[in-house]
Amino acid sequence: MKKSKKAFGFILCLFFFSVNLFSQFFSMEDMFPETVINELNTNKTIKIFRNSEKTRISEIAPATEFGKKSELLWNNEEDPLIKIEIIYAIDKIQNIDESKKIKTILQSVSKMQGMKYYSHRKNKIKVLYPQFFCVEKIASNPVRLEDKFIENINGKEILVFQEDNSFGKYFSKVVYHENESEYAFSYENITPIKVGFITGADEKNVKIYLLINQTEDKIIIYAKVEALVSKFPGIMGMMEDSLTSRAQAIAEWFIKQYHDVYEKQQE
Repeated sequence: MKKSKKAFGFILCLFFFSVNLFSQFFSMEDMFPETVINELNTNKTIKIFRNSEKTRISEIAPATEFGKKSELLWNNEEDPLIKIEIIYAIDKIQNIDESKKIKTILQSVSKMQGMKYYSHRKNKIKVLYPQFFCVEKIASNPVRLEDKFIENINGKEILVFQEDNSFGKYFSKVVYHENESEYAFSYENITPIKVGFITGADEKNVKIYLLINQTEDKIIIYAKVEALVSKFPGIMGMMEDSLTSRAQAIAEWFIKQYHDVYEKQQE
């Protein structure tokens, strides 16, 4: 009888542990309307692009704390001319809590260096960032710092140097966000972005947000880019194409890193 009680108690504890573990995950119904869920089930991704100064209300952001906060990303006086939203739903490799892996990937910003993207303007695969790494300060000859990892990423800030295939060299500030079940970073350029000799966007006028959520069996990647760019003839069109490619590339960078982690574990 005592053994039966102990066994029952163990099973009961295991049950409540499992309920607590999975209760921290969102369901797709928690985050999205039925139309979005159906499209993600069919296509695995949704992409929305707008280039107007009209309403900026998100069409596909998750209905979560950080999803709603993504609407506050843009805090400039002038409205952005470009807004891009991309969302992916990928299957988890294992149906477990992936929080630790998610936070490690988000802090591995130097792995954006060398990432590739498809240039629609030139119809070929190109390297997006020939250089991308953390720095201590803005300098003409930036000194590379190694990626640093902490357990709780909420409020963490870093500076990064980017050599961009289209926009040349500039610096950005990255801010991390974490709550009980969501992980994100937002970054904005803190030096102007150039297109040749012309300023394509002034400092703090390109903002990127990457948000990661989990369900029991999926990882949801939401990327958003908002930008106020030059209206100089030809420049705005180029900025539109390039920023759309970057939104997609950053989301796919996370997906690649997620799969790479498991491949390395198998070696």
